[in-house]
Amino acid sequence: MAEALGIVASIIAIVELSAKSCHSIKGRIDSVQNAPQLLRSIRNTASSVEALLNDMRSLGNERLAASESLKKALAIPNGDVEACKRELEGLDKLLETYIDDAGPSASGKRRKWMAKIITWPRTEEKAKKHLQEIEQYRKNIHMALQIERRCVPQPNDTSDLSFLVVRLK
Repeated sequence: MAEALGIVASIIAIVELSAKSCHSIKGRIDSVQNAPQLLRSIRNTASSVEALLNDMRSLGNERLAASESLKKALAIPNGDVEACKRELEGLDKLLETYIDDAGPSASGKRRKWMAKIITWPRTEEKAKKHLQEIEQYRKNIHMALQIERRCVPQPNDTSDLSFLVVRLK
């Protein structure tokens, strides 16, 4: 029982940290006016992952711990949620370095901005790699969550049990 509680606590921590990284990424990108297409794509993916994690959180601790369909996604330390969290953190760090240092209030802003323009192709390549990984993990988690929602009846859901109703006349 204590082991199950530890697993649930770890899962909750991973989901919380992943949601925090998603929020941070969205905030950084929102701070850049006229963001290039890749940054908008990163923002959209971060929003999608954040919504997915909130949906997963809404299942509740007991159901998350007992879920067979989410077992691979929630496995610690090699599950999809943990791997997605690592990719999100890596992307957040990359964007922090690129966007925060390139802001208009930075000292020597023209020189820093030019350096950022020169380094963008390498940064873009790394960002695309993170984005591809995050998108794959998002798809895996989404699939597991869909299976969980379809396979496990909700407590108030009687639609699947209609064949058990016997009419008495």
